[in-house]
Amino acid sequence: MIKIPGKFYILDSQKGELLYEREAKGKLYNEAVFEKDRMYIGDADAVIDARAGNMTCYEITSDNALTEIFSVNVGGGVSTKAVIDGDRLFFAAEDNYLYCVDKNTGEERMPKKKTKGICRNIVVHGNELFLLSDKGQVECLEML
Repeated sequence: MIKIPGKFYILDSQKGELLYEREAKGKLYNEAVFEKDRMYIGDADAVIDARAGNMTCYEITSDNALTEIFSVNVGGGVSTKAVIDGDRLFFAAEDNYLYCVDKNTGEERMPKKKTKGICRNIVVHGNELFLLSDKGQVECLEML
């Protein structure tokens, strides 16, 4: 799988032939996270000064297509890759919020949490979340 701004391409790994192509919801600059037959990826409406974004879950079908399962709209672009912990999916956005949704349905699992700066990385350690921002702040949150 290759990602470029705005499109997904699925290629045959042996022959390099194009198997599938699909427009993304927005600009892609985050790493996709794969779990079983699902792909989670965040996007933004612009690479700089994004005003909106989405965390989208796609199912990779047996015929090498992507079917959208859910999409969570956020203010500002999605600023982290998806982090999966059990059935929870964590991600942050440039609106300075941490989001937690159900990884299967996209339904909110906890109210969004204001962060100190734009979070760029999320680390799960035991019952704690560490949020690393682009301004050097590190926040530690206890998960319920």
